[in-house]
Amino acid sequence: MGLRLFSWKDSKDKISEKLLNIEMNDFALNLIEKLPREDRSIIKLVAQELIDQGKLDGVLIGNKGWFLPKTGEKFDIIWTKLSTGPVNLNEVGKSWGLNTKRVYLALSEYSKTKTNNVSAFVRAKDQIFLTSYLKQVWFDSLTAFDLNDNVSIETVVENTVIPRETKDILIKQLEKWLSVKRSDIILGKDRILRRREDLYLILSKDIPKMFEEGFDQIEFSRLADKYGVTIEEIAMILQKLLDNKELADITIYPLDNYISPKMKL
Repeated sequence: MGLRLFSWKDSKDKISEKLLNIEMNDFALNLIEKLPREDRSIIKLVAQELIDQGKLDGVLIGNKGWFLPKTGEKFDIIWTKLSTGPVNLNEVGKSWGLNTKRVYLALSEYSKTKTNNVSAFVRAKDQIFLTSYLKQVWFDSLTAFDLNDNVSIETVVENTVIPRETKDILIKQLEKWLSVKRSDIILGKDRILRRREDLYLILSKDIPKMFEEGFDQIEFSRLADKYGVTIEEIAMILQKLLDNKELADITIYPLDNYISPKMKL
């Protein structure tokens, strides 16, 4: 037992000495390839210990033994660039000596120290954007519009001062963000933006109009698609409108998920 412990410690000390004597520059290197005769699991373990102790300046990336030196300044430069637009992973990879997959992995890990959020980035092929940057661009443009004026998502995005390709990426992201239940803004099938809080009033006006136009029944799914919300939310609002007597002469069929006008005697 004592011999095994001694051999383990001796091996770690030997690897630690070798790691500290590796000549490093600004480019990434593979520590396992640098020490081909040593146990790769011990190499990674010792390297991480040296990083934690401040004896190695950099980070391990992934599980293959890649080490990126002098990351403090590297990451800060990228983060500053991301605050004003996209960063090209391929270009960063060339300057760091890494492929785009490992660059993205390294930046994703670093982002957790900044945002505590694993989804800090939006990625489009070899480009990444800070989620917070794209959302700020969106909010800044949105403030210029009154959503009571039937404003489309394309109109708001077109108003932003970003390149065309970034506008296309922003629209795709907005379609995802606006589909979640907690979004204050909803996106209808007609591409019109509406406030979620206004949906109650909108339905109280639109449903009577639809019946006047000849509908003999209206499915919850039709309304959900039209306004970009769930069937459950539509059902809840319709029931509330009925309870508050703000919709008259209609019948709700909750099991069949539709409403229809009451039969007149």
